[in-house]
Amino acid sequence: MNDENIKKTIALKIKSYRSQKGLTQEMLASIIGSEQKNFSRIENAKVLPETLTICKLIAKGGISPEYLLGFLSEKTIKEYNTIDFEIIDLLIKLSDETKLHIKELILSILNKH
Repeated sequence: MNDENIKKTIALKIKSYRSQKGLTQEMLASIIGSEQKNFSRIENAKVLPETLTICKLIAKGGISPEYLLGFLSEKTIKEYNTIDFEIIDLLIKLSDETKLHIKELILSILNKH
């Protein structure tokens, strides 16, 4: 696989994943701490994403490395909804102490069900 095919594969996978999850480029960029213009260039296969961007897509964006690199189909994507990403985006902005309180609250709610 040559460089152009790699760029096109990654561009298609990111765009497809983002669209499937109902996210704009701006929303996905916010989730991983990047800028929308970077995603525009990546999704148009102008550039390959930087290693750090790929790591953040995997860690924060919920994209599996196997899917991103074209080894798996869309059916293997984790099933996140838009609300999940909106919550993650909000959580990122909170202090660690506040996140711990929210974690305790969520665990308490789950234990009641």
